[in-house]
Amino acid sequence: MWTVTPSPIGDLRIVARDGAITAIEFSPFRTPVSGQPLGTREDDDPLLRRAVDQLASYFAGDLTEFDLPLAPRGSTFQHAVWEQQPVEDVGASGADHHARDEAEVREVDPEHDHHRDDQHPQDETHGSHPGVPTP
Repeated sequence: MWTVTPSPIGDLRIVARDGAITAIEFSPFRTPVSGQPLGTREDDDPLLRRAVDQLASYFAGDLTEFDLPLAPRGSTFQHAVWEQQPVEDVGASGADHHARDEAEVREVDPEHDHHRDDQHPQDETHGSHPGVPTP
């Protein structure tokens, strides 16, 4: 079964099966890759209503944690990723990884922060080949 709810990021389709939310999809909605039917639209189903209400509260800024039974459908790889990376850690760890990656690039390539041409006019010390030392 499923329902559709409006949101600030466009319509969302909420899909449930066997008493748990299995998917929240962004529009435009596509036919499931699995080929399994979504079932019927059930706007008044209590579980789907709870999901709609909680999403509305989240987008209003009044909710930060959802209290819904989840049974997401995905490949073995997707499930492995979901189990390793909690949603609440994505922002912080993404910034940490980016900072670490930037530091690693600088360690390997000190010329990573290339200068703009207008900062150093071409002369004996800043030739036309960035990163190649001049004698």
